[in-house]
Amino acid sequence: MTEVKIYQILKWGKEQFKVQGIQQVEAQLLLEYTLQMPFSRILAQYQKSVSKEHEERYKRDVEKRLHGVPLQYITREQPFMGEIFYVDESVLIPRPETELLVEAGLIYLQQCIRKNKRNINVLDMCTGSGCILISLIKQFKSESKNIECQWLGVDIQEEALKISRYNEQKILKKEEIQWIQSDLFSKLESNVVEGFDLIVSNPPYIPKEDVEILMPEVKNYEPRVALDGGVDGLFFYRRIIDESRMRLRQNGQLIFEIGHGQMQDIKVMMLEAGFIKIKEIKDMAGLERIISGVKP
Repeated sequence: MTEVKIYQILKWGKEQFKVQGIQQVEAQLLLEYTLQMPFSRILAQYQKSVSKEHEERYKRDVEKRLHGVPLQYITREQPFMGEIFYVDESVLIPRPETELLVEAGLIYLQQCIRKNKRNINVLDMCTGSGCILISLIKQFKSESKNIECQWLGVDIQEEALKISRYNEQKILKKEEIQWIQSDLFSKLESNVVEGFDLIVSNPPYIPKEDVEILMPEVKNYEPRVALDGGVDGLFFYRRIIDESRMRLRQNGQLIFEIGHGQMQDIKVMMLEAGFIKIKEIKDMAGLERIISGVKP
């Protein structure tokens, strides 16, 4: 039986992806996942043989990727804000652009510290993998030693909350978050928290008819419930803006991630609901990405 060297199987993977127009670096990332070692170690063992088990597993995963399965759903992980989050088909894959939402939330929480607030309540609506809320806690807790914080994550899917709970244990190493299964605010009893200082949300925002023209690996594998934002993509923004008015404390902030082209419509909705100090943020590509407002 002919032995297959590491460099040979990597070359094979890159060739398969090149034909399909998939970035060849993904062949490298899949090999790291298969062998469970960083690429620096793989390079040092380039001439070594691959076990039959590893060869078969690698080829099987390459075939999955060739059939459109996102890399992150094969490796079950995605980097976000310096951490590695577990993901599967029950949650949206975290995007780099969403880090802007975390950064905007951190700026507001730091303002709370400067104002000598001693208790802060934060809600992540449509939490999915929990990456936004967990990242906020990870980044903020070093500055909040003398502040009492309550953190809530809400999602309509129990399967998504299983993932967010797992990520909480994996990254924070302890339970700090109250996870609630709810259709937006419907199951948030008023006695859960006496009002929020910060509500962050990356809700579904793709217009219904546009979901079908998304890239196949998105529309065929990522959860439809995390993509479909109704006829105009603004269904969840309307509901969250309306209910947030009653849930936010005075001077509390509401921060959204949005789709390109939605900024002005959402801004009008927030202004009509009484929000002030509206801020608009674009991402590195110059696309509309984050909008925030304050409840007076």
